[in-house]
Amino acid sequence: MTPGMHRSAAAALLLAALALRAGASAPAPLLRSDLAAPPESIRREALAAVDRACDAIREGLDRDGAVRDPAGESPQDGGGALFPAAALADPAAPDPLLAAALARCADTLARPWDAGRTRDAAYLLLGAAWARLEPPAGLVDRLAKTDLSALGVADRALALVALDSFGADTAAGWDALARRAAPAAPALSDVAAAALARAARSRRLGGDGASPDVLAHVRWLAARLHLVYGGEADPATPLDPAAALLCTVLASSLPRHALAADPGLFPWDWRNHMANRLVVSQTLDPGTFNPGWDGGASGAPRALATTQAVLALRLLAQ
Repeated sequence: MTPGMHRSAAAALLLAALALRAGASAPAPLLRSDLAAPPESIRREALAAVDRACDAIREGLDRDGAVRDPAGESPQDGGGALFPAAALADPAAPDPLLAAALARCADTLARPWDAGRTRDAAYLLLGAAWARLEPPAGLVDRLAKTDLSALGVADRALALVALDSFGADTAAGWDALARRAAPAAPALSDVAAAALARAARSRRLGGDGASPDVLAHVRWLAARLHLVYGGEADPATPLDPAAALLCTVLASSLPRHALAADPGLFPWDWRNHMANRLVVSQTLDPGTFNPGWDGGASGAPRALATTQAVLALRLLAQ
């Protein structure tokens, strides 16, 4: 695939609300309706929450897009997490720190990757897709060949979404995630990741991503999210930023006819409710007073949860 085709794939993904694609020739799924966009008031609140969080993220990054060490010094070679820079993926004006982090990640291509570096690559590719940036040469191929099993289920699914956005062959990765045994008490992220995996397989087989097994997973999610006015997520399956991002990608990829035909799926104004829940769950870090999000039941570090929430709000506000 040529650089121009990579850019086209990323742009198409954004225009289709980052819907999963089985390959460059797969049709772009449609959103349910034009009314799925959040109201302007919620959109502004979402972008204001994004701006507050991103200002705090910038303060914590060095000029190469990596998290500074506690002493405030630039991390040594191979140190410093890069994934928070993905949150700076404003499609209208991508922050130079995102490009710097992508370049720094590319510098690791000739070295072994641990789970942290694999996660960095996954989120930075998501950021590149959100911001319509071409990733450094070799980064997509390296991530596509990397064993993702060391990542948690949410990070694995999002790594595959990132790879899909640049036309990588993700069939084996999605099939492995689809075969993953469901936990005895599944979280929202477990079910959303499984639904994304099955939707990817459906598209690869010529479907539209709304096969009966996918829709069964979506009904399970919808019944626990209660995305209606006055609704709250089921306390047994709380909504955390990772689940919000996965559910946002999933719901954005469902074809219009499937959503319109089944009232048990996400409602027509699901974006409004999802964005509002993320906005009101933004908190101040008790130590730094920086605005962001906690990982909640997922146990994700605050920096990762904030990155996930910002990416979800950017997608919801489009």
